[in-house]
Amino acid sequence: LYTLWNIMRRDHLLLSILYRCPRMKVSRLQKVSTLLAATLGSFAICSILIGTKAVKSNHYVEIGMITALAIFPMIRGIRELFSSRPYRPRQVDFLKIGKIGR
Repeated sequence: LYTLWNIMRRDHLLLSILYRCPRMKVSRLQKVSTLLAATLGSFAICSILIGTKAVKSNHYVEIGMITALAIFPMIRGIRELFSSRPYRPRQVDFLKIGKIGR
């Protein structure tokens, strides 16, 4: 059960913003921008489907399923782009570390 919680904290779209994983290279700001892109993308696809009368506007479940299937590859692509970026480790000032230890 704890393993499921760790996976949810790392991979869930909303929970990953609240809980920071120290091993991940993706910052919280990048996670929020992914959430914003997913929200605005789903709004755009829903408005396209309802505006072009491709699906009747009272069929909410069908519109939601089509939107989710269309948005999922975009979300995964953005998250892969953020997580595969080059990582520059923090630079440590060894002079300050030596003074703290004395």
